[in-house]
Amino acid sequence: MTDRPATSTQASTAEPAAPYAAPDVALLCQTFLDLCEERGLDVLVTCTYRSPEEQRELYARGRTAPGRIVTWAQPGQSLHNAETLAGTPAARAFDVVPLRLGKPVWGTAGNGLDAD
Repeated sequence: MTDRPATSTQASTAEPAAPYAAPDVALLCQTFLDLCEERGLDVLVTCTYRSPEEQRELYARGRTAPGRIVTWAQPGQSLHNAETLAGTPAARAFDVVPLRLGKPVWGTAGNGLDAD
């Protein structure tokens, strides 16, 4: 996967809230982060744009590659794959994970484990 800057509610204001996102999605993301901060929730933006290769890799997980299924969208079907007409990344989605004591809490049980 391509390295991209991650953004949390504690990030510097000089960093974009959602790098590689379409302008309206970046604004929505910043609003979401501001609301989280107002409510004392610390979250991390983990993904905005995904290349078709990244999407293909994620789609393979739990199917033809080890791991559990993490997406239902094949390349070109995800809002993360959106680009401008010029081919510039302009994702229409962003993913977040809550942080507890500065560490990501993966999974759905809230125990920080990804086995649920």
